[in-house]
Amino acid sequence: MDGYAVNSADTFGASDTMPVYLQVKGQVLMGHKPEIKLQRGEACQIPTGGMLPEGTDAVVMFEYTNRLDNEMVEIMKTVSPFENIIRLDEDVKEGETVLRCGHRLRPQDIGALAGLGILEVEAYKKPVVAIISTGDEVVPADKPLATGEVRDINSYNLAGMISACHALSLQKGSSKMISIN
Repeated sequence: MDGYAVNSADTFGASDTMPVYLQVKGQVLMGHKPEIKLQRGEACQIPTGGMLPEGTDAVVMFEYTNRLDNEMVEIMKTVSPFENIIRLDEDVKEGETVLRCGHRLRPQDIGALAGLGILEVEAYKKPVVAIISTGDEVVPADKPLATGEVRDINSYNLAGMISACHALSLQKGSSKMISIN
């Protein structure tokens, strides 16, 4: 959160009518490790995603502050320890299984893997299933019907079921895939 890194205990009891005043001791720059250590009664401006300086355990959002001058900020909301921050192991703990073998990858899974620095995983190829319709009366679905003939609806029905199972279907007598979206 954009705001001020604080020791949450310094904000206890803060409200619109009874604000807390903290001395501003610089700011955290995005992507840089803070070089300052805050004492009780001090705050530090921090951007969303910035690293907390030593001595702080929460962030008060800008919306609940009023910068009085270069040295003082008014805090108008109590924050709890670890409020508005993400802990180092909050998403995934070391040694925790993220995805099990055989899990079908979804877009969010690929994003989670990228967040862990994993850009390649072993995967199974989609199986290819051949569909063969038999019977002298069965004609392709795109051909006109003669007396006693029926269109090949089973191939399309099966192709849809195969697609729902995340496999590919192959039509008899060709290398043409049946695509069901």
